[in-house]
Amino acid sequence: MLGNHLGKIVVARLYRQGVGSVEKDMRRDYVWYKFAVRNGHEEYQWKLEEVTESLTSEQMAEAEKILANWQPGQCERELATGGPDH
Repeated sequence: MLGNHLGKIVVARLYRQGVGSVEKDMRRDYVWYKFAVRNGHEEYQWKLEEVTESLTSEQMAEAEKILANWQPGQCERELATGGPDH
C-alpha cells in the first residue's frame, strides 16, 4: 500500500483515540502503523511495537487478518461510515 505516510499515522491516531464518528480500535491502530513501517517509514517502528504490546493475542490475530484481507478504498469506506462494523 503506497500513499502518504503522515496520512497513515493520522488514521492510526484516529483509531487509537476514537475521534468523532470513528470508534476506538487498537487493531486498526496497529494496521496503520504496520502499513507505515512496511512502506519504509522505520521511524514508526517504536510506535508499532508499543501498539503490539497493548494487544491481546486474539486482537493481534484479528489485526493480521485485517491486513491480509485489505482492499483498496477500504479506509475511505470505513472512515465515512464510522468504522468497519457500521
